Amino acid sequence: ATLTPKTGCVIVSPRTPTVTGHTGFFITDSRIVSNDSKTGTMQDNYSFDNWINYLKTQKHLHTYIFELV
Repeated sequence: ATLTPKTGCVIVSPRTPTVTGHTGFFITDSRIVSNDSKTGTMQDNYSFDNWINYLKTQKHLHTYIFELV
């Protein structure tokens, strides 16, 4: 686990019993690619700030960042 997002890190906001979660990975130090449910494809969907605003602040999910080693 890490507190510093950077290219190649995985970001996870796990689901709860009532709220769906989301997973993505950093393609830059601030941009996140994740699955687009409407198209079923991986897309540049979020900035780190947008992810935190939506999944943490609005959906009240915890967020974890993992650096692959």
